[in-house]
Amino acid sequence: MTDQNTEKMVQDAANQAAHEAVKQTLTAIGLDVSDPFEVQKDMAALREMRMLLRDPDFQADLAQIRALRTSGKFIRTKVAGTVSGLIVTGSCGLIWLTLVGGSRPSGE
Repeated sequence: MTDQNTEKMVQDAANQAAHEAVKQTLTAIGLDVSDPFEVQKDMAALREMRMLLRDPDFQADLAQIRALRTSGKFIRTKVAGTVSGLIVTGSCGLIWLTLVGGSRPSGE
């Protein structure tokens, strides 16, 4: 073998090893390297999401949605407590009226 053939074999082996390493790395991070157009679409979507997350109006919208969600939880908790309290109070009142009403003579 000549030096030129040896150099070409080494270069081909290095290129193949590099190609395989990059393919394995991209696959490991969740990119489907078999379809480069899908990877490009994913990257474009990530860029759009990054720009959207930096937008102050979008951040304000997210903050408002969170405030609505947390206030909704607060309201549901308070309503459930109030309803439970009314049921317990009504039951106690009914028991009280039954006990007090049953001890009175029926002629009064």
